[in-house]
Amino acid sequence: MLMVIFGAGASYDSCFSYRPQEAEFLRRDRPSRLPLAKQLFVPDFRWISSRYEKCQFLFPDLERSENVEEVLEVFKREALNDSERMGQLFALRYYIRDVIGHCQEEWLRETHGVLNHQKLLDHARRFSNICLVTFNYDELIEKALGGLGVRFKDVPSYIADPKWSLLKLHGSVNWAAYVRRPKSEDLSEQDLIDLADQFDDNEDYAGMDVEPWLPPERRISQGNNSHVKIPALAIPTAAKSRFVCPKEHVARLEKLIPEVTKILAIGWRGTEQHFLKLLRDNQLRPDAQWLIVCESFHAAQVTVKNIGAVPGHMDIAGGTGFSSFTQGGKIAEFLTP
Repeated sequence: MLMVIFGAGASYDSCFSYRPQEAEFLRRDRPSRLPLAKQLFVPDFRWISSRYEKCQFLFPDLERSENVEEVLEVFKREALNDSERMGQLFALRYYIRDVIGHCQEEWLRETHGVLNHQKLLDHARRFSNICLVTFNYDELIEKALGGLGVRFKDVPSYIADPKWSLLKLHGSVNWAAYVRRPKSEDLSEQDLIDLADQFDDNEDYAGMDVEPWLPPERRISQGNNSHVKIPALAIPTAAKSRFVCPKEHVARLEKLIPEVTKILAIGWRGTEQHFLKLLRDNQLRPDAQWLIVCESFHAAQVTVKNIGAVPGHMDIAGGTGFSSFTQGGKIAEFLTP
């Protein structure tokens, strides 16, 4: 069985025709590629932050930081005893959803839907069982799987296919979570942000829906008589301790882990300790073969170090990113059942 793990680098370097180049991200004469965490708060997206004013209070620290996950971790701890900070972080969910949704829309238009994921999945389909694990919020994997006839009409369908399981452990730009309605009247997204301290962030979601990401002027998000909808995605903090997905998805992952024989990790830093613990605790095979694909040999070595004592034999695909990997011979060599 094959497992593929996608980190932010897989979405950032997702089309071989437009490989990442210095300063290309900020060029205004072409759409933005999917951003890395530290690029979520660059001035080019300031127009999106103006929709959710509360999150703008966080930007002075986030924009100048080289490690936004650490800064957000501090904000998260502060929010435990500060309702205003809690509201700012809640607003940040909406902001991140809109940044990723906008970039995804523009990127797919720029690339005409041609993605590295397609070549990867074309090789992977030769396995009888494939588990795709992503910590990204975008829908690039869904787009690629659609070409193979694998589509998702609701959240349960992400684990319903007998061959393909897609596990979005930190949520998705097109997922909405239902939480208990704090007031009976109709509530806008801004109303929900103002009422953030009335939501229990640790509650079991009553349900989740798949709905296409839409810009605000086309968005209708009312919920129902008892619940309202909020973005189902995780704030990218340093100490990630919970998954933002149904418990059934985590249970599926736990069931599949002992069957995994090959693991391909693309653009992933290996810092999700809650996921690594699942691999250790659920009997990942000691002879499982790992292949690490990162933008540089050094970055891949850091990933191997972060993975630590997780079982398996580690190999690094040279100093190559996702685009270079899909254009080389290593992809066919590793993705042979």
